[in-house]
Amino acid sequence: MQPLFNTLEPQVLFQEVPDEVSLGFTITGCKLRCEGCHSEEIWDGNLGVSLTNEAFAAYLKKYEGFITCVLFFGGEWHAECVF
Repeated sequence: MQPLFNTLEPQVLFQEVPDEVSLGFTITGCKLRCEGCHSEEIWDGNLGVSLTNEAFAAYLKKYEGFITCVLFFGGEWHAECVF
């Protein structure tokens, strides 16, 4: 299956969304290069691993019953890949 984009290994997060246990994916490969970016290290699109539909479904299954929210951070995401 075609990868959606590259991400770092997802993390379980407790502070980003109040009253939620989130599974956070950090997308790599942002081409915007915003001045003052706090995550310049994720500009490299080769960093991380390809996130396929199958891999995403496997993460959801792995954390089923524990996470209540999924977050995507960083990267210049493309709506046609996410929706």
